[in-house]
Amino acid sequence: MLTALLKYTDEEGKALGNRDVNYQIYINKKRVWIKNVKTDALGSVLINIDNDKHINLAGAFIRTTITGSDKQPIVRDFPIKATLAQSDVQFFPESGDRLTAWHLMLLLKLWVLTG
Repeated sequence: MLTALLKYTDEEGKALGNRDVNYQIYINKKRVWIKNVKTDALGSVLINIDNDKHINLAGAFIRTTITGSDKQPIVRDFPIKATLAQSDVQFFPESGDRLTAWHLMLLLKLWVLTG
């Protein structure tokens, strides 16, 4: 599961609290999910994205529409950066002399798309 926290403010930096937000998730340029939520008092929305099937989310994005302070709709796209779904973790337990000298030594190597 991926989680996105989106915060909405007006041009003056004031939170757009208690506003309806329509969001749509696009994967491979196809709309796959539509939902309506409401911002909290601080203008925040928490969006959970199920990815139990480990779909490649490269290029996926969330398109949101919210009504601004001037009553005009504001449409914004947010890219989904799901690099952890494409990561590799390797464990290298030390052995020999190092194991006897340091009982809790463990080397971890984590690779993600960003390095």
